[in-house]
Amino acid sequence: MPQVDYYACVEKGIVHFEKGEYGKAVRCFNMATGLAPWIDIAWIWKGLSYRHLNMLDTAIFSYNKAIEANTESYLAYNNMGYALNEIGMHEEAYECFLKVTDIMPDDMLGWRNLGFTLFQMERYDEALSCFEKAITSSTEDSAAALHVFRGNALGKLGRTEEALLSYDDSISVDCRDLTALNNKGILLEKMERYDEAAGCFEKILEIIPDDIFTIKKIEELNLKIKSTSSWATRDHAR
Repeated sequence: MPQVDYYACVEKGIVHFEKGEYGKAVRCFNMATGLAPWIDIAWIWKGLSYRHLNMLDTAIFSYNKAIEANTESYLAYNNMGYALNEIGMHEEAYECFLKVTDIMPDDMLGWRNLGFTLFQMERYDEALSCFEKAITSSTEDSAAALHVFRGNALGKLGRTEEALLSYDDSISVDCRDLTALNNKGILLEKMERYDEAAGCFEKILEIIPDDIFTIKKIEELNLKIKSTSSWATRDHAR
């Protein structure tokens, strides 16, 4: 039976893939797609293998073949969106992730990926809406990163106080969230709230004590704090 051979080839290819033997995996998936080109799963795995080999055009071709086999293939659209974003084809990636949200409207990853793509396209209002939809479908484990993405979009829209609250939401989920602490610190520095910014980077230093970038950033902020304090003292003296 061809399908028995097909699934045996797919299973063998997955074993090679999980070992990082992507060339061998491709050969197995090639055999599978030759046996049953109308089934999408081998095309998807072949695309993933080519992506790991940095052959993104060939990966996208494989994902397209998967979609020809199954026009509602969530995995094919999702993985093709990733590959398209990697080569800077954000409009095309947007269309893929939009299709993902059509196929699975309550899927957190679909909304997150759509929001991330819109953010790269500088469509921050739409990105924010997607991140908020993703948050409503998220688990506690995934919520921290989503709040960071939401904060980034709010910051780009100039809604800085809301952005800070979103970073705080992330930190409340995971107090060791380095990205949230870093982005909050950077935003506070832009707002010239140097004391609070330094506090964020000091928390990072507690987590990674020898981080050179963080040490330098704290030193820079302390200089700004002293400079601001000095000018305030002079103004008061006048």
